[in-house]
Amino acid sequence: MKKNILLAFLGFVVVTTAVLAYFLLPSNGESESAHNAPPVAELSAEQLAIAEAAKKFELLRQHADEGQLEAQKKLATAYSEGRGTKKDIVQGKMWWNIVAMAGNKSAVEKRDALRGKMSMPDIAQADRLTWAWLSNHPIQHVQSK
Repeated sequence: MKKNILLAFLGFVVVTTAVLAYFLLPSNGESESAHNAPPVAELSAEQLAIAEAAKKFELLRQHADEGQLEAQKKLATAYSEGRGTKKDIVQGKMWWNIVAMAGNKSAVEKRDALRGKMSMPDIAQADRLTWAWLSNHPIQHVQSK
């Protein structure tokens, strides 16, 4: 189980690194080091926005891993709906599971709605990822609607 979470996290790190490298490293094929990347002022607004979004998403993930309920809900929504990241219903259900287990009643509804759109193997994978995450992170119970 820990292996699955580690692989998912490493995949995220690889994608984030690739996006940042694509926009920050020279594109002329030369192997210049990162310190020779164009100054931020030379990057396009789109390149800056993508790099900033990747940083924000990583920070959101860190807060979610630290047990911050609002970050966990935002991450569940992001993955479930493809907001700010590639849509990944397995990751979405994993995060809705975690938020629901913390006592958030609306998360139960969102998780169950998402579950209705998933295959049995995807549901099983999301549940395995949930239990793997829970084995390394405490749940902070909340009272919510």
